[in-house]
Amino acid sequence: MKNTDTDQALKQFKIAVTAVQKSLMRHSVTLLIWDLNADRPKDLGSATCIEIKGVRYLLTAAHVVTDSQGQPLDLRAIAVLFSEDGNTENIFIQRILAIGGGERDSLDIALLELTAEGGEQIAKSKEFLVETRFLYGVSVDESRFFAVCGAPRAWLHTSMVERTVGAGTMCYITNSCDPFPSHLNPAHDIALEYNMTSNISPSQEGTVEAPEPPGLSGGGIWLVTQSREGSFWDPSESQLVGVQNRWGQSAGYVRGTQLQFAVSLLNGVGPCAI
Repeated sequence: MKNTDTDQALKQFKIAVTAVQKSLMRHSVTLLIWDLNADRPKDLGSATCIEIKGVRYLLTAAHVVTDSQGQPLDLRAIAVLFSEDGNTENIFIQRILAIGGGERDSLDIALLELTAEGGEQIAKSKEFLVETRFLYGVSVDESRFFAVCGAPRAWLHTSMVERTVGAGTMCYITNSCDPFPSHLNPAHDIALEYNMTSNISPSQEGTVEAPEPPGLSGGGIWLVTQSREGSFWDPSESQLVGVQNRWGQSAGYVRGTQLQFAVSLLNGVGPCAI
């Protein structure tokens, strides 16, 4: 291929990546976890706005919204950050459905059912993904790219005097692990490469070195390409496939749980439902 053709293809690729990233971020929110006794934030996670059968939920990782004993957090301890001027102490969650989340658990995924007010407020700034954009059973695909959206803890800025919180968000494009980690199970896990020096798109302009993943837990995992030769990505074709929940630091990958295990929680009461 000529250099001009290569340059043009690279330019188109970057344009496509940017369009997909901007599109996916419209569905992403940050969960601020409060220490109710100390009256201050103690952690954060990420979530994706989804709608199932007319009900609005936030899709996240179970360990983000459960305590060290695996019990659901007090609903008052979970605030949803969805706009720059949003309230950091809102109570928009009315029910937690979660499965797993412990260090040794094979699954780690949860649904947070929103109050009517919460859903309406968030919908003013974010879009709720409908079921036609869900894709189940995806573990690995060497021919496609994946994206993860969320708010890394390293980019969190708080002021307890002014009681403000700023959570920098990002969306990164990556590949599925090859080979698939032997200790994970493709029947329910997703394993993605996490390269801390490339493919990162923060909320500000430019490309920066990626932060460590803590805080990205609960962020949506998306399949962003289709196997059609010669075509570039269309943001509307991106499909939600799971939730990122663990970081294999030494091996350079992040783990996720496939989406169908969250939807299955609605078929019955999960082990951590309130």
